[in-house]
Amino acid sequence: MMALVMQTLTRFPESFAAGTTVKYTRSLSDYPANDGWTMTVHLRGDDNTANATVTPSGADYVVEFMSATTAGLVSGQYQWAEIVTKSGVGTVQADHGNVFVEPNFATAGPGGLRTHEERVLAALRAKLEGRITADQETLHVEGMLIERIPLKEIPALIDRYQAKVSAQKSGGAPLRRTLVTFRRPS
Repeated sequence: MMALVMQTLTRFPESFAAGTTVKYTRSLSDYPANDGWTMTVHLRGDDNTANATVTPSGADYVVEFMSATTAGLVSGQYQWAEIVTKSGVGTVQADHGNVFVEPNFATAGPGGLRTHEERVLAALRAKLEGRITADQETLHVEGMLIERIPLKEIPALIDRYQAKVSAQKSGGAPLRRTLVTFRRPS
């Protein structure tokens, strides 16, 4: 039987899935834990926040967001900050950045792993076909409810959102169109 080994991180990751543990050991030579500095780490998004448990380990800090803490995070872009404090010296933001929180796979319902653009594209197609659901009608597209978008504008929006979804699936690379000509064998 193979043992589960967690990757040892030395800084905040670029992304992680909601509902998973995020743990890293942080070294800050200007603010060592064994010199009286303490650290707090904060995660902030549009709808959610989370704070890490930080434990000193020699001069380093062990930072951990428990799975129960990240379980309720909504998928999307967040900002994080590492803040250090020392009595008599003050408080400093040692580092900060952005992180993408991926959906919680364990709790996602049907269609719950789709991006906003994929949900909008499906709703636009459903509206064009006359089979839009009440949930889809409440989606906003470029500041307007889908239910209020004139039918004549839907095909252009479908093209625009299809391009966005295609770019997401290809890692952001634009898709190239290839022209193919078929000829009858001579």
